[in-house]
Amino acid sequence: YGYEYPKEIPRAEKDHFLNAMDTVLTRIYSRNIYSAYKDRSFETSASLVEVDYCMDSGLLPTDACMSDARGSRVKRGYFAEGSEPKGYCETHVFVEYDHVCGGIATVFTPEGHIKRVGMITPDREFLSPIIVSDAEYVYMELPYGALPSLDESEPFFYTLKGKNRYFGAGLSKRPFNRLSTAHFSYSDLVFERNLLRNQN
Repeated sequence: YGYEYPKEIPRAEKDHFLNAMDTVLTRIYSRNIYSAYKDRSFETSASLVEVDYCMDSGLLPTDACMSDARGSRVKRGYFAEGSEPKGYCETHVFVEYDHVCGGIATVFTPEGHIKRVGMITPDREFLSPIIVSDAEYVYMELPYGALPSLDESEPFFYTLKGKNRYFGAGLSKRPFNRLSTAHFSYSDLVFERNLLRNQN
């Protein structure tokens, strides 16, 4: 505004200024920049190949990549010929999920509640607790007879963590990869040692 000395601008004046600048810049953008780029195309080298890949593994996608709980993880990219991915993603696996009550399905989950979703199985561990953005979409097989965590605030496989062994945590209070505990009682655990449907 050109004040000689610092001076607080009243709220009403700020609004007028912002509205005026918004109007001016919108007109400039719509007339010049947008019209210049809207029909612009780019030539690609003949040595480039266009290939779909999994954003988590970098390899060719599978149905599990497309069925990821976060939405499809398949993206199209350009690669120098010969450098494109050849193998198929082994990071994604199909997991039976209780889509009604939420949580990884158990042998007690009704068939009508089950939906197959893609989840990731990254080979990673940490020496201390750490926040990881995709932590709640991780699936980890439990050793036979190992009981999953029944705490709905943590992933079902957190019973495997120990000193200097952490798997990363998300920010959700009820993570996607928690166990579905809606259809069994704790006494059932005495008789059913292999609780998860997804495990052999």
